[in-house]
Amino acid sequence: METVTEGIKDYGFKVQRQGNGVLKAYDLLFAGYGFQTTTFNFVSNKLFCVEFSQHFTAKNSAFNRYNEIKNDLTKKYGQLKDGSDEELHYYYWSDDDNTVSISMSKNVELSRAGASFFYVNLIYINRELSRKESEKGIGAL
Repeated sequence: METVTEGIKDYGFKVQRQGNGVLKAYDLLFAGYGFQTTTFNFVSNKLFCVEFSQHFTAKNSAFNRYNEIKNDLTKKYGQLKDGSDEELHYYYWSDDDNTVSISMSKNVELSRAGASFFYVNLIYINRELSRKESEKGIGAL
């Protein structure tokens, strides 16, 4: 967690701790794309999930960014799987160790004055560490 924090600061970006095992960074540039919010999740001080998020007020702008990133992911990982439905545009690639996904969704509840925001999220997950994180919550049952 300290390594990620220092690395983000070294590039001149703002980073904040958000509770146990979570860092938030703002206005990061990743793979040539700007993201307003980036969330880093850790379990046992190991990074298991990074979510890059950008919101747009225009659906067209969000959809264009979503498609650009989806095309870049397809070039890198090969054919992506479609998990889309009526509410969420969603493509992902997965192997035994990791999952990468790109999604676009609309959220009115989080917006000001009832305006719609369209969110594009790029997520990288280490499946084994993610499983360990989810087991922490199950242990209380």
